[in-house]
Order: sequence, then structure tokens, then C-alpha cells
Amino acid sequence: MYFSWYAIQRYETLNAYTADLSLIDQAMWNTLHGHFMEATWGDHQQPRFAEHVELILIPLSAFFWIWDDVRILLIVQAYVLAVGGLPVYWLAKQYSPVHPLFFVMLYLFSPPLQASAVADFHADPFVVTPYLLTFWYATRKSWRWMWFWAIIVMMCKENMPTLLVMLGMYLFMQQPATTKVSEPSAGLNQKKHAIALIIISVAWFAIATFGIVAPLARVNFGTDVPVYLANRFSSNPIEWLTMLTDINRMWYLTGLLLTTGGLALFAPHYLLLGLPIIIANMFSNFAGQYSGEQHYSAPLVPIFIIAAIHGTKHLAHIIPKNQTPIRGGSKLLGFLMIVAFGIASSYHYCYGWTPLSRRAETYSHDYHTRLLPHFLKQIPAGVPISASAGLHPHVAHRHVAYTFPTYQESQFIFVDVTDVPGVHPNEVKAKIDELLSNGKWHVLSAIDGFILMERASVDVRQVLPPEFYSFAKAKLVSQKSLDVEFDEKIKLTNFSIIDEPFHEQTAVEVRWHVLQDNLADDMMLWVQFYDDFGQPLNQPLWQPMIETLWYPSSKWQKDEIIMTKTLPQDLGDVFHVGVGVGYGHDFPELVVWDSNQKRSWLQLGTFRRGNWSLEIMPPTPIVQPLTTTKVDFEKGLSLMGYHLPHEPISPDDPLIIILAWQIIAPIEHDYTIFIHVINEQGQLVAQHDSTPFWVFSNPTTNWQTGNLILDSHKFEDHLPDGKHQIRVGLYTWGTVLESLPLISGEDSLVIGTVYVLNYSKY
Repeated sequence: MYFSWYAIQRYETLNAYTADLSLIDQAMWNTLHGHFMEATWGDHQQPRFAEHVELILIPLSAFFWIWDDVRILLIVQAYVLAVGGLPVYWLAKQYSPVHPLFFVMLYLFSPPLQASAVADFHADPFVVTPYLLTFWYATRKSWRWMWFWAIIVMMCKENMPTLLVMLGMYLFMQQPATTKVSEPSAGLNQKKHAIALIIISVAWFAIATFGIVAPLARVNFGTDVPVYLANRFSSNPIEWLTMLTDINRMWYLTGLLLTTGGLALFAPHYLLLGLPIIIANMFSNFAGQYSGEQHYSAPLVPIFIIAAIHGTKHLAHIIPKNQTPIRGGSKLLGFLMIVAFGIASSYHYCYGWTPLSRRAETYSHDYHTRLLPHFLKQIPAGVPISASAGLHPHVAHRHVAYTFPTYQESQFIFVDVTDVPGVHPNEVKAKIDELLSNGKWHVLSAIDGFILMERASVDVRQVLPPEFYSFAKAKLVSQKSLDVEFDEKIKLTNFSIIDEPFHEQTAVEVRWHVLQDNLADDMMLWVQFYDDFGQPLNQPLWQPMIETLWYPSSKWQKDEIIMTKTLPQDLGDVFHVGVGVGYGHDFPELVVWDSNQKRSWLQLGTFRRGNWSLEIMPPTPIVQPLTTTKVDFEKGLSLMGYHLPHEPISPDDPLIIILAWQIIAPIEHDYTIFIHVINEQGQLVAQHDSTPFWVFSNPTTNWQTGNLILDSHKFEDHLPDGKHQIRVGLYTWGTVLESLPLISGEDSLVIGTVYVLNYSKY
């Protein structure tokens, strides 16, 4: 019930997408409506079997006769996974000395199992319960039921028969335990079923993979083998060996073991039952397969639970027993189960999807998502449509449903401009502008970033209504935790950090108070992330804020509160945030007046990621310890400090040097800073010449007197091994290069030494 609700909340709040909800859902719906396993891929219709053979989807599509809504699939998926607790209980009761409910809890709290219930809808989760039932009936020698559930396993996906091949090998090698005189041929009978299971599974795997998927993939994707084999696995064995040293892959395997508290390690031979899927996930080029986050690990959950059940059985046999063996052994075994449950619970706390986990995401409705029914009721059933990926699952129950920006023969286009995954915001804007201006589309409704358009029968050119831009305006005037004006045109009122700690994705939401009407069209609100060395971590020109892209400064009205948000990204363990306002591509131009201090931009804060959440620290202009000095050049310019690496660096590491400058009077020329790297033989081995730079270019003519000016220089090229002097100077460009000498008369100075050491040689 919980995961049915959770998956539905995720869907209803526009967090489920074309891939992989609509692509499967639409194929199932089309199957019931005369288009067998057909879905819209790109600009054409193609069979689902071109990617995977998932025969289980055919009977599952009958649920649409009960409720013609994709949400019924999410409910069925969750309940089928939950039912797996029954065979887990039966197996544990039969083979483990530990109470069966212990293993039911391990099963239900397994993060990979929960992830498969959350990650939209797939066929893989439907193998879990049938496989457990196949194994259960095989151990009970109930062959008819074993074959029934084995066929269900084969129907789930073309690669699932590989699990049955391993089960067949297990049954062939296992000595059947029977004491019935009437069954002298029990062992022979088991081997026959084992051989048949192997042969039939191999045959269906070959037919489905190379007889169905491969030919269809050749036609639809242009690959000679199934598209996932072509794109996700390397044919170079050396690359496979290097994958074994990948810490992420090793942690994935460790995580699977931790789901059972390590108990599966006490029966490692049972883990061989899942070897084909383990290999496929471990050696895939697609990180999702070895993340444990999606549906790929669901088929391994029953394997690890079976191993854990038999692991406790083995533990009970090896625990030393005293004169009261049952009591003594039970106490120690009980203690070990508490430890195992603690390990599994800790892993669930870190990676699970229940309220007991720190990473469980919260999905809730807001003004934006509550507008969805208003648009859906305007879209006729059955007509071809193009929808952005987050809206696509809500309109996919029709023969043709393109994913925007593809629209081909669509009669309607439905887009949420605030969330078009996989498409650059600039491309979304350009495509919508094109549709509005070509006279072929009529806007039916546009509110809060949603646009619904219908193909027009007459030439019509439209502009978006004012209510469309409400997503760029704060619904309420926020408390003014900041009060920073930019040239009396716009005021920064406050900001907040939006952080997703599990994936370490961070965005910043900033609110601005418009102080004037008729602002320039190219005013740009610039939110800049940077590291401890003043190097930018984002490029606002390439990663624009969607709000200002659609609602530029020329449209702003006096006293409006403009709300902008950066695109989420991984910013590292420590980062800093600054803001400025400029025109066009130049940052910054508008001057900040803050506490009577004139400056061109404002540092908002420093953020450090701890074990989980971000720690907010006060802004500080100096983010690396500087070696203080006082070296005077002419023109009233002084080098006040510098930062060099304290430890030897690798040749593969970039060399970053920070300089700190100060002037006593404005400088008339734009000087170039040069840094020379000189080896012990006095040879120049590298150099870096640039305009002073800290987060952005800062020419010397812009420097303010009395301020400490930071200047960062990054050497991208590899440096040779050895001890190197660092020499610093300045010059101007002209008919000849004219250096700015020191007061002492020299044209440059040595500020220190760096060591480059190739550790791989030692």
C-alpha cells in the first residue's frame, strides 16, 4: 500500500517520465487496442520487442479493463513485489532455524526491491515473486508448479531464462533428500527436470534475444545485436578487467550483500544462481545497472534472500555448542541475527525508500501540479499528441504519442517548459517560439509554464498570455533576509539552497525585487558557483535559468518578485556561491552597493558537504590560506600574498596558483599576469598568461583601491617531474610587450617552489 501510494505520488507530481513509464505503458495499452506491443519511439511507431521481449506485459495489459489508467500498473507492480514475502516465509520456515518473519523483513526492506517499485514501471520486478515460487516448488519436487512459475519467469524478459539455467544446474548437482520407498527414482526424475529446464531456458533465451530482438533492433536501431548489448557492453576484455577496480561497482556488489546483513556470504554457492545478472550489471557501461537505484537489481533480491536463508542454516551447524547445544547455539545465533538485522537496517537507512530512510524523496503537490487536470480535460482521447517527457505518461493512452520536441503528425502539443529533461532550455524556447510564429498552431491554454497548443486550421500567430509567466514570479513576498541593490534597478531579497543529498545535486533559488519598469531586455541575473581556487563550477550562459529565459527583464513590472532557480548539478564537497547582474554576456556590470561598499558582485556563502547534508558557512573572500608577502611593483601595485600547493602534485593534476593583489591608485592599463614554471636547469617548462581572473575575468583597470584582489591561474597541461620555481610578473600588450617592473627594477619575481611527482613510478 505504501509503495503504491509512493509511486502514484511520484507520477502525479510530474516526476515520472516517458522513459521508462510511457514507453512500456503505451505498448501495453496499444496491445489492447489492435496495435500489438507498439509504442511511439522518436518520430515513428515501432514494436516494443525491438528493445525487449517481455511477454508478461501482454496479460498484465488486461488490468486496463479494470481501470484505464497507468496508475493501476504502479499498484500491481508494488503488490506483486509484496507477495514475494510469502515464498520467502515458506523457504525460511523450511530451511532456516531463524524465525521466517526475520527474512520477510529483510526482503521487504531491501533497497533494490524498493527501488524497482519506485523507478516507474518495468517487467524486471515481475520476475521476483515467480522466481521465488519456482525455487520453492523445485525444492518441494512439485514439478508442475515449478514449470508453471518457470514459464512466468521466462515471460518477464528475454534475459531472465539465464536465471533458470543456473537453477537447472543447481537442481542437477543437488542430491535430492527423500526417504520414501515409493520414490526410488526421485534423483533421476529431478535430473530430468533440471536438464529440461536448462535446455528450454537456453532455447528461449536464444530465440527471444537473437531471433526476435536482434532482427527488430537491426531495423529500428541499426544495430546487429540487441541495442542494449551494442550500447552497454564493451567487446574488449581488457576493459572488463579494469571495471573490476571500479570502486562504484565494488560498492554495488557490497551493497547487495549488506541487504541481508552479510548472511548471504555464509552460503556463497547459492549466489551463483544469480551469476548471469550479476555479471550483466557489474560489467555494464551504463551506471544505472550497477547503482542499485533502478530496476536492474530486482531479479537479484530473491537470490540474495535464498542465500541468506541457507546461510543461517550453515551458521547453525558451525556455531560451537556446549552441553546444552540448542540453548547455547540459539543464543549466539540470535545475537548474530541482531547484528545482521542492524547491518541491513543501516543500509536501508542510507539507501532505502521508506520514511525510515534518510534518502527517501518527498513528492507533494503544489500550484503547478494542481493545474494538470485543467489541461488534460481539453485534450480529446485518441488524437496524436506530442508532450514533454514529464507530461507524456499522462497522455500516453493513445496510438500515437510523441515526446516533445518531436511532434510530426500531432494534433496537440503539451509542454511544461519548467521541466523538459534531455533537452537544453534554449532548444525548448527556440522550438516553442517557432511554433508560435509559424501560424500553424493555436494556443488553447498557457498557465504557469504549461502550454497546450492545437494544430490550427487557419493561419494564426500568437503570443503567450501573462498568466503563462507566473512560474517565474514568487507566489508570496518572501521575508527579506538580504537587502542588496544593484544600481537602483533590482534588489536581491533572499536565496535558498535546494539540495538533493543522495545524488549530491544542488540548485540555488534566488528572489529579486524589481525596482524599475522598462528595464533593458538583455539584463542578466548571474548566479555563479566556484571552488576554493576561484574556478567556475557552472557556466550561466550555457546553463541558463529557465525563468529568465522565458520571462526576460524587459517584461518585468515594478515591485514584482522574480524567482529564479539554477539547474541542479554536482558541485563537489566544497563550493561557493556569488551573484551579480550584467547585460548580455558580460558579467558583472551593475554595481552592488552593500554596507556603503562599492563592488561589482556579491558572495552569498560557502557550502561544505558533510556526511550527508550541506553545511552553510558565512561568505569569506579568501577561501585558501595565503602566504603573506609585500612585494611592490610600479604604478602603486603590490603583491600581497600567494597560494602554492604544499604537497607534491601528480603530473596529471592541474597546477593552480592563487595571487592576491592590491593597488593604492587606479591603474590606467590592462595588464596581463604571467606565471613561468622553471625547472632546476633553468628551463621554462610551462607558462600561463592571462587577464587577472577570479571566478570571472577582472581587468586591472576595474580594480578598486584598497581592496584585496584575488587572481587564479590554472595550468591544464601536464608538468614534468621535478622541483620547479614559480616566477610571476605583469606586462601590457602593444607594439612590443612592456613589462611592469618591480620597484627594485626586476621584471618578475620568484614566489616559491612546487614539486611534481609521478607516483606511478614508485
